[in-house]
Amino acid sequence: MNPQDPLQQLRDIHAPDAASWWPLAWGWWLVILVVGIALLCGVWWLLRRKRRNRYRAQALQEAEVLWRHYQTEGNTLLYLEQVNRLLRRCLLHLRPRAEVARLQGDAWLKQLAAVCPECAPALREGSGRVLADGHYRPNPEADIDKLHPLILTWIREHRDA
Repeated sequence: MNPQDPLQQLRDIHAPDAASWWPLAWGWWLVILVVGIALLCGVWWLLRRKRRNRYRAQALQEAEVLWRHYQTEGNTLLYLEQVNRLLRRCLLHLRPRAEVARLQGDAWLKQLAAVCPECAPALREGSGRVLADGHYRPNPEADIDKLHPLILTWIREHRDA
């Protein structure tokens, strides 16, 4: 009798082939699709927002030009007329033309305050009060040094309410 060694009958251990990363499983394709759609939506939203707020940057530049002209010429009436015109053009981005065109006096200030709550106190009782009718007076008394920062804040902060 020839006893056989049972260890001789065992074969070597062979590791399985490494898992390939390609082709991807359907779950990864789904993740790629969702991330791609999210990125496209994010880019679209940013571009749309930038395009919609382009008028703000232009209005801020124009307000600075008006401020410089006021500093050199000192014409309060002209400054008030031009600032009111600038604010009206900004408000047209939020409201229909017919609604904005008829606003004057306290209704004008109320509308300006409605779209910029941060500016409301200064518009109702502070330096912004002159915007209601100051440009209709021959010699308006206005503190333009306080009014100009208010105008800049309104342009930056106004939102559709």
